[in-house]
Amino acid sequence: MATDRRYSSAYDRLQSQGTVSMFGNTPVSKLPEYYKAENQQKTPISTSLYEAAKEGNLVKIQECLSEGGNPNWFNHDDEGATALFAACIGGHLEAARALVAGGAAVEPRLLTSKDTVLHMCCAHNRLEILQFLVEGPAADMVDAENTFGNTPLHVACMGSNPDMVRFLLQHGASSRRANKRGSSALHFAAYSPGGAAALAALVGAVLDA
Repeated sequence: MATDRRYSSAYDRLQSQGTVSMFGNTPVSKLPEYYKAENQQKTPISTSLYEAAKEGNLVKIQECLSEGGNPNWFNHDDEGATALFAACIGGHLEAARALVAGGAAVEPRLLTSKDTVLHMCCAHNRLEILQFLVEGPAADMVDAENTFGNTPLHVACMGSNPDMVRFLLQHGASSRRANKRGSSALHFAAYSPGGAAALAALVGAVLDA
């Protein structure tokens, strides 16, 4: 799963500036649970689980989970993506459901961009998986910010996806939140090709607020 497959061209272009280190100056004792040692251990069964998630192979996923595969192992070679990231990016809804049921955490972030699984769903137009996550385990992450201060709503507007925009707004996403450059989702919708429908949804939300 190469980086150029992970992002749409608009998303990649708008987010290409700035990097962060993996842990920075964060004390080990304060690292998020998903960065702890057990999730960094590369084992054959966990890598098999990751590959099965990329392929959406539900039978293999269940098999790997039953044999002790760690759904929260993060792949250093793929920006720290977990199996749940792989399933979300690939658009495999049932795989995502199985992983969450098997203990996959929704909190992990990619190492450089700090994108969440919600950002990735929006970047790849995976509305059904976004709905599953926001209406379930990731309900409190709807306004999660990445390295650049962009929320999932910013990303949905980059991709000019009005259905995602409406869904996020209906589930509490802030239409006014600005990123680190001072740009709100309205700015992203206005400058995205084909963003008129997303812009209309956002304007309606602002006027109703």
